Amino acid sequence: MKGAIKGFFAIIAAVLYAGAATFILLDAQGTPDFSPNSFQMTLLDTGAGAIIAFITAQLGLAVAQQNGDGFPASVKNTMGSDQGLFFLLLDVAAFSFVGLWFVLLAMKPNLIAVAEGAASLKDAPAYIDAHATLFIGVVFAAVAAIAPSVRD
Repeated sequence: MKGAIKGFFAIIAAVLYAGAATFILLDAQGTPDFSPNSFQMTLLDTGAGAIIAFITAQLGLAVAQQNGDGFPASVKNTMGSDQGLFFLLLDVAAFSFVGLWFVLLAMKPNLIAVAEGAASLKDAPAYIDAHATLFIGVVFAAVAAIAPSVRD
């Protein structure tokens, strides 16, 4: 049962975050002067929180409970199912894809749509900068947390 609940949460987190982010980022690139509404931002922020919480919790548990069988076996054990590694990788892939998309737009704001005849943006909107920064911070924190536990 533990595996089913964690698997369900992993899928919901990935779909919520990737879905909300995809709609927002496609609109940012295709709709001039797009600004997400409060509900879109609520979905994006909730999805980001859920997926970050899931990934960090599962990585933390897997690192803490390593018993010499290797990291994939530890993930399967902490997730409670043989598909545990798949669900963790699904969330990592969704978080990475969306995060890198935010970073791309933050670094190249000229890819963001503006009104016809208007100059390209020099800075990305705050919601893009915030999620790009969030992604970079979480990646650095995860690497710093996991690195000491990696064995030769």
